[in-house]
Amino acid sequence: MNLNIHQQSLAFGALYEDEDAVTSYTFDRAKLKNLEKCLANNSEASLLVKKFRDDPKQILALLRRNMFSIMNDPKILEGERFDRLERYIPDYFDLMILLDKTAFPSTGNRIYNFVPDYIPEGFSDMGADFVLDERSRLGREKIEVRKELIFNQARRLFADIYSTGRMSKGEIVEKIANWVYRKINYDHFSGGVQFGRKSVRLDEFLSKEIGVCRHYALTTQVLNQAFGLTSRLMKCDSNGGAHAANLVRTDGAWSLLDVTSPLIVKGKQYVCLFPLPEKDIDLNKNIYNWGVRDDNGEREYITRNNMYFRIK
Repeated sequence: MNLNIHQQSLAFGALYEDEDAVTSYTFDRAKLKNLEKCLANNSEASLLVKKFRDDPKQILALLRRNMFSIMNDPKILEGERFDRLERYIPDYFDLMILLDKTAFPSTGNRIYNFVPDYIPEGFSDMGADFVLDERSRLGREKIEVRKELIFNQARRLFADIYSTGRMSKGEIVEKIANWVYRKINYDHFSGGVQFGRKSVRLDEFLSKEIGVCRHYALTTQVLNQAFGLTSRLMKCDSNGGAHAANLVRTDGAWSLLDVTSPLIVKGKQYVCLFPLPEKDIDLNKNIYNWGVRDDNGEREYITRNNMYFRIK
């Protein structure tokens, strides 16, 4: 991999589980920073790719911790830290996408049918339809994930989270959920019909600020992953209709996250994030039935394991 100096330092921190790699530097006589911890060769890069393929969440979590460390850097003035963070963000985006492309290359026309643990760059969600030919599809669009375009639209979200210098996983989950909910306006006709029977990039729904539950859930999954959170895209049936939501794991416990449908409790709106009793969840082996009640009544979620996809 051809990495610049920022990416080499972030990559070093991810490979060697060093949470402060990007803040390990000295100043030369010209007061320029010399980063001390960087990937040194292609063998280290290959090892990082292998570790990423085995456990993307762990590598992305280490990248997250290094990004947070910038705002806690005692070597530079507080006012300079945000400028440094802003310089790192585009390199951080590019590194995540490069790891995706290297670890999870295109599957061509090979179609898979299960719920994946991780959504890589180029992922194409085909829903419950295995047909590649757009002219023969049943009316639902294929949703392509191009992370650079998604990350760029969410750049202020990343900057807001990392500029705090610290934030719990639960706080990050709620921050992302609120951003997605405000960014996409639920429009069943435009989001579900206008784009039908063709390939549409997920970022186009963000640009047009319209969509339905599958666009909310897939965007949320991509952003949760980028912050190294344990998260799952969940296809389900809810109150008799097809639905999409997410599962997230924080503080050692799973919760169901439904960004599309906030909870209304005593007239006040909250992110629909509620704890689940299961310690371990496997969406491909088991079917789960969960219910939650708010001011609008009982809401039921029955999970499904049918999901066709490929990597383009």
